[in-house]
Amino acid sequence: VKGDLTNHVRFHHKEKPINCDVCGKLCQNTGSLYVHQKWAHYKPKFECPVCKRRMVTQENLDQHMVTQHEKREKIVCAECGKTFTKKDSFKRHMAVHTGSKPHACPICQKPFARQSQLRQHVLIHTGKRPFVCDICGKAFTQKPGLICHRKTHPGQHPPLPVMPIADLVNEFTAEYLQENSGNNGGEGEQEEGEEEEEVGEEGEEEEEEASE
Repeated sequence: VKGDLTNHVRFHHKEKPINCDVCGKLCQNTGSLYVHQKWAHYKPKFECPVCKRRMVTQENLDQHMVTQHEKREKIVCAECGKTFTKKDSFKRHMAVHTGSKPHACPICQKPFARQSQLRQHVLIHTGKRPFVCDICGKAFTQKPGLICHRKTHPGQHPPLPVMPIADLVNEFTAEYLQENSGNNGGEGEQEEGEEEEEVGEEGEEEEEEASE
């Protein structure tokens, strides 16, 4: 994949540091240059008036306001009293009480409560390292490893960019099923209607607990 080629060039061909053409700052590689320019010179200009989070487009901001700040009917968990505004969040939360783990790894059959947990697990089987440090280029299989690694670099760091892994996992799963059982990969596809969860600056979508 493109990320593997980029890492190969950085480590084996010693990609030279690059100067920012706006302020002249010396960046270690193209990845760190991109992050520097994004947050130092081209910050998203649409700011949420409530939480001050910035969005790239007005459409993103409108969607953020609806999903994060508009008051909606609360769903109360009868087991622990937690409240939710999304049915999907409530459904995922109930797995904590029921112990249900309906998502099984197609390679080793290990069960998981959430689709997002399964995707993170399958990354181990792929052998890929999609989480790349924007400062030095070191790559990791899991996001927590990258987060801990970035703390070894001095100074303040910009938030991690969104790193979607669903396509990588689905492609690997489909190929594995086809090679080992003749399946065309249908079992590895994401369940229809299930909301896609992104891994990025905020990580996986957490259960949304409504404020009282």
